[in-house]
Amino acid sequence: MAHTQVEEIVSWIISFNEIKQINQDRNALIHFLAFILDQFLRSGNNLASLKQNFQSYLIENQHALNAQDALTVVHYFEKNVCTLIEQRLPMDEAQTVCKHIFHVVEVLHDTIIYIYYPSALDQRYVDLPPSSLVIEDTMHTPFLAMLNQVKWTGEWSWIGLIQLQPDIQILEMAIWNQDTGSFTLVGKHASWNKKIMDTLEKKDAFIFRIGVALTTELVAYGSGTKLDIHRLRQIGEWLRRAFRFTMYLEDTLSLKDQKLQLYDAVLQFDNALLQCDDVWDVFEVTVEKGAQLAGFKRSALFWYTMITKTFQGVHGYNVPIESIRSIHITLENLVKVREVLETSHPVFYEDMAQRLPKHYVDEFHLTSLIFIPLRLSNDPRPLAVLLIDQGGTPFTLDNETRVLLERLMQRATQAIHYHLKRIDHLTKTPAAGILNLREQQVLSYIAEGLSTNEIAQQLYISEHTVNEYVRNILKKLEATNRSHAVAKAMKLRLI
Repeated sequence: MAHTQVEEIVSWIISFNEIKQINQDRNALIHFLAFILDQFLRSGNNLASLKQNFQSYLIENQHALNAQDALTVVHYFEKNVCTLIEQRLPMDEAQTVCKHIFHVVEVLHDTIIYIYYPSALDQRYVDLPPSSLVIEDTMHTPFLAMLNQVKWTGEWSWIGLIQLQPDIQILEMAIWNQDTGSFTLVGKHASWNKKIMDTLEKKDAFIFRIGVALTTELVAYGSGTKLDIHRLRQIGEWLRRAFRFTMYLEDTLSLKDQKLQLYDAVLQFDNALLQCDDVWDVFEVTVEKGAQLAGFKRSALFWYTMITKTFQGVHGYNVPIESIRSIHITLENLVKVREVLETSHPVFYEDMAQRLPKHYVDEFHLTSLIFIPLRLSNDPRPLAVLLIDQGGTPFTLDNETRVLLERLMQRATQAIHYHLKRIDHLTKTPAAGILNLREQQVLSYIAEGLSTNEIAQQLYISEHTVNEYVRNILKKLEATNRSHAVAKAMKLRLI
């Protein structure tokens, strides 16, 4: 350093001692100022070198400097060096040099903010000094490439990206190769898992750990310098952001995939409904296709009759249809699932043991069960209710499946309504040309599950007369038995 430069530094230090807002030990700050002046004179226009040296200095001396006083020193440097330049150089040259000084101060200022305020990483990154290594192997992972782009000043045995739960698992592991002066990837072998586990359990003084995700850490073993550790923290921050971004992408892609699956299932269901010729076909599609598209093993549809306030079994999937059609259940037996009648959304019950009559629970081995009401928006009661499960195996209902079931049954309800309107001429006078009044009464009692003797008592007629009415009903409806007659009558809205 020239004699005149030494004199200038000494004079600045003397005047620096007169600053009153300095809080720290003045010796540390004078040493800091001298370092800045020396680096400024040495670095010339090489701002990258200045940044690297300044960063290293701050990390090594952070214990002796606080951010406020460090910024005060930089401000003092800027003010005095610009004053000196303006005094000694012509105006044009002075402006050029002061512009350079401005850039120098900007580098110093940003580095102080980065070192002392980690949150500044959101906006500012200090460049890691690249090593002299040229990476030509395209098979190197980004993690290894990042490690080998850093010029390490200490000695590291290995650096790894480790998943700690549920068991220790190596995601990436690099060991230092003394011959090449670089890190090299190693295989994910069980012996390394044990070595890492032992090292972590011993809480070795030579191990450094940084959390980068919920159960993942950046782990380094060796004798790195403070500058190395700071750079590891920076790498850890980058990895943390990469993990967050990856999770965001996975969530976004998963959501898009779920939507595509929903759209595809709805399109398949709509296509099946469009091919239905009558309401009975819609019942079949609702029960069978609905269960298949939603991933369930069995289902059954029950039609609600307002007059008798009963649910009548109509159709089943992977369950004996005759068993379903023989079921007539009144509202009094549905008290513990009453909410099904008050909503238009699927209702899930984890255990049906105490909610339905025991003989139904035992006969069909009911455990978890979903009730899906098929309801028009202006109706006080549902047209029908679809019951769906996994064949007696307990299960849970996730939100995606709930949404899918609701969308499918909304379409099924509209299809049923459409086909019922097509036979509206029958529903206006249900018995006209088909059943007489007494036959309607008998069929309604059959739908309620009454026996021949019970029907005879209700109508004050003999059992023989009841059987005659039943034969007439089967003939007129072209039904094979009583359950079939009830199903066809419901299809035609006769009951």
